Amino acid sequence: MITSVKVCNPATEEPFRSFVEDTTTVVCVPEHGGCQLYVQAEQPGQLTIEVDGEEIHSCPVAPPSMSISLADILRPEPSRPAVDSLLFALTSKLARRPKRIDRFTAIISLNEQASRTVAGTFNIRLCNPTDFELAFTRHLKAGRQPDSRLAAEEAEADSDQKNCWNCNQPITSSVCPHCEAEQE
Repeated sequence: MITSVKVCNPATEEPFRSFVEDTTTVVCVPEHGGCQLYVQAEQPGQLTIEVDGEEIHSCPVAPPSMSISLADILRPEPSRPAVDSLLFALTSKLARRPKRIDRFTAIISLNEQASRTVAGTFNIRLCNPTDFELAFTRHLKAGRQPDSRLAAEEAEADSDQKNCWNCNQPITSSVCPHCEAEQE
């Protein structure tokens, strides 16, 4: 069964720019644009969206594909302060702003005979364009860090200096002065 989940532009249904970092898909979502979750599945199932392990939305998935607006799902409910903290809430800007949800997990389960089988789990992180570019640059730099053994072999190949095959010490003749191994 093929199952995929993408975060798309609602107007064009084209996926937003994204990359995968470890097990998380990092998606660039415009600041004032909406976004939708585009789900493809070959069998009927259930989509569950979780934030920090807590289910915030669940709906049936119908083949072959469907779109779900994330605007209402990820919009946090404003918290209602207790009477004791009302004065603090009125004086604090942070208390008045609901926490922005930028990470969630989409879980697709198949409807099978007696139980549900998880067909896919998708960890998704939404970023504004600036944060996305920073994360993507870090990702590219981290991906280019060479394996130390490979880096040493490449550096050795690039230099004019010959090293002994046995002890890896510099040599200038056909016999290593350090271990006396014959060189090719």
